[in-house]
Amino acid sequence: MNDVTASETAPSQAGHAAADQGHTEGQQHPLRIYLWIWALLFVFSTFSYMVDYFQLHGFLGAFVR
Repeated sequence: MNDVTASETAPSQAGHAAADQGHTEGQQHPLRIYLWIWALLFVFSTFSYMVDYFQLHGFLGAFVR
């Protein structure tokens, strides 16, 4: 019924392999990086709030704002 030779299937399989290599999935980042960034933002935000709360002026207040 289907008279396909090995030479006819090789290019089609190579074409599928090339198409698969062209498709890449998104890069995954470890959760640890997001937690560190979140913690640093939390610390910096708390520091900024404390500068405003204690009404620290001068270099420290200018640096935080």
